[in-house]
Amino acid sequence: MLEATGTGYRSTDLHVGREAALLARALEIAAARVERPVSAVDAMRATEAELWGAQGRPWMEAAGQAARALSLRPHPREASARELLELGDGPALGRGRRGQWLLVHGRRGRRLRVTIIDAHGEHTRLLRPVRLSTLADDGPWLAFEPLLALEPIAAEGPRPSAARIWARLRSFVRLERRELWVVVVYALVIGGLTLATPIAVQALVNTIAFGAVLQPLVVLSLLLLAGLGFSALLQVLEAYVVEVIQRRAFVRVAEDFGRRLPAVAPAVHGQRYLPELVNRFFDVLTVQKAAATLLLDGLSLALQAAMGLLLLSLYHPLLLVFGAVLVLLLGAVIWAGRGAADTAAQESKAKYATAAWLEGVARVPSLFRGARAAEHAAERTEMLCRDYLSARRRHYRILLRQIAGGVGLQVLAMVTLLGVGGWLVMERQLTLGQLVAAELVIGAVANGFAKLGKHLEKAYDLAVGVDKIGAVVDLPLERRGGEAPEPAGPAGLVLRSATVA
Repeated sequence: MLEATGTGYRSTDLHVGREAALLARALEIAAARVERPVSAVDAMRATEAELWGAQGRPWMEAAGQAARALSLRPHPREASARELLELGDGPALGRGRRGQWLLVHGRRGRRLRVTIIDAHGEHTRLLRPVRLSTLADDGPWLAFEPLLALEPIAAEGPRPSAARIWARLRSFVRLERRELWVVVVYALVIGGLTLATPIAVQALVNTIAFGAVLQPLVVLSLLLLAGLGFSALLQVLEAYVVEVIQRRAFVRVAEDFGRRLPAVAPAVHGQRYLPELVNRFFDVLTVQKAAATLLLDGLSLALQAAMGLLLLSLYHPLLLVFGAVLVLLLGAVIWAGRGAADTAAQESKAKYATAAWLEGVARVPSLFRGARAAEHAAERTEMLCRDYLSARRRHYRILLRQIAGGVGLQVLAMVTLLGVGGWLVMERQLTLGQLVAAELVIGAVANGFAKLGKHLEKAYDLAVGVDKIGAVVDLPLERRGGEAPEPAGPAGLVLRSATVA
């Protein structure tokens, strides 16, 4: 019967209990939703093991234990269907009034995406909270999140170094996508409000050119005050959201490591020295600071530059061509950094090799107190330092190309606009106020070009920091759960050749 529903379970699974097959399918969907996919076989094993002994227990307890066996963390929620909208996109499992399983796993606007699973199959609908309330019973919901929060950044098979690094970063960014969208919205509004100054200056210059009048000056000043004041408020709110993201990143990494390290497979202990590997935890500080710089400065500069060039394109078609050329040159500067992720990873590897050696010396200092041993320690340290400097030089060579390109773009943009804009003013195709406004805009854009190298270096540090954290995430773990015991009646004990003294 279940075979035709597309659930992935065979009709022969019913001999172990219909509820186990249905719950297994619900947990399989929930796991995929939190980017912790599990196979149908593993889901079935987990639910079998729990539901065989579930008589007399609440369904939530059995489902929660099965979820933990699949590396999901269950959270009971006393929430109404309307309150499920506030839970975000995370999945939540409930029971229907007719005994079916209801899995909420996403939303679209004010409607919830609900998969209904029963003996007749499964189907997904978009339901309003009121409609869901008529289907669900009055019991609590069971929300899920990954037991190991960083599982989505685990490497998937062998990949080239650069591809793995950027893939990890994309997965890490998705973990905070809701808060990041808030930052992007703030940055968009702030970028738009930064145009208030050049536009106000343009209006002021044009007003003065046609005669000095006090009233327009007062009105412009008040409007500019309101715009910049609102922009300042948004910048404070943006900084707070970024601070929350930094805190969440720290807690996410610490909590994952705290749960993951005790579960590392015993075979790993003979191959890797875990106390040294845990030093990768300190890369979370690099991730925090690099992310804050990129979100608060890099993103704002990028959006301000985009909006500024858009404003220039409205002044004259020639300025539109000028902006397009700048964008192409900017792309060339970024392209000049190809290979930087690999060299940054090599630099980080050399840094950790040095730290591991010094940690080993500090662990057994008595071994290095003799003259020859001390000399060996110094030579080994010097060799590791040379390796680090060599890796750093290779990485900085690429960075230097991008720094030079960014500074060159700054000079080119400001000089070109001055020449082209001045010519357009003389040809009476541009007003003096527009030229002054354009210079202010290009000044801000060029300032961003000058800082391009710094922001790209932060981007490489962020990507490599996440990759180093991923080195711990990639450690193989002991298997959770196991085969369900076959019920064979009351337990028995057989003693053979036993004696009692």
